[in-house]
Amino acid sequence: MIGITQIRRYAMALPEVSEAQHFKLPAFKVRDKVFVVIQKGNTHAIVSVDEAQAEAAATQDPDAYEVVRRNNGRIFVGVRVDLARASGARLKELVERAWRHKAPRSLSAASKVK
Repeated sequence: MIGITQIRRYAMALPEVSEAQHFKLPAFKVRDKVFVVIQKGNTHAIVSVDEAQAEAAATQDPDAYEVVRRNNGRIFVGVRVDLARASGARLKELVERAWRHKAPRSLSAASKVK
């Protein structure tokens, strides 16, 4: 199982990331924009990738990834990751993509993050 320590390592390796709380849950931000939230119990994480990336992950491995929407499906949030079922390499990729999705263009363009 992937733990919060591993997610922290992935997130904090990226430029200008800070750890904070989001609705009293552990979260990682880039310039005050949340891109990963660890859910209560540390068994799942919400990763703020774009909708196409979330759909691809959920289609590829529906046991480990689920598209998250709010307000009866009207608002796309990201992809929910089951930390017991996801691979470390795939989660690292999703964290990097979420960072790129939320980081300002000037920061992501200057970065070597995929």
